[in-house]
Amino acid sequence: MSNPRRSITVLPSIATLEGDRGQPAPRYALPLDRPSVYQWVPGSTESSNGSTILGAAGGYGGAWLEVRRPDKGVDLDDADADVGIADGGWRIVPDSTLGDNRTLTLVTDGAASGDTITITRLDSEAFTLTVSNDGTSGGDLFVLPASERWWCLAYFDGTDWLARAAGKLP
Repeated sequence: MSNPRRSITVLPSIATLEGDRGQPAPRYALPLDRPSVYQWVPGSTESSNGSTILGAAGGYGGAWLEVRRPDKGVDLDDADADVGIADGGWRIVPDSTLGDNRTLTLVTDGAASGDTITITRLDSEAFTLTVSNDGTSGGDLFVLPASERWWCLAYFDGTDWLARAAGKLP
């Protein structure tokens, strides 16, 4: 006998999810005040932390666990490249990689409003790494300086990638 397919339950809030009674079978829920999917894990003894682990109000023992979405893509190499959300939301330029000034272009293909991409430059070679927007407005978002380790975070607004944050790594 195969497992029955169940649709995800959409709830107005995490409070509603935690107010639900525990069930004997796994199920999934999406609270609208936090855009994360949670799985009910019967018998789980995890303690609620109000974020990634949520309890229930009675019923069967268990916990709501946030479904993790690993988003690290393949490490980048010494080449200009198009980077999209489908390749992973976190991309790394490893140490001793860059042999020339390079440009990473954030493409809009497959991106949805609210997506983010983080680029971490572990390389400290004497070359810059430019991160550009392939959206309708175009342009450079970040220029990560030569000989320094940096990270940057870009946000997609539905049309363009926007510079959100950046910083120097120790």
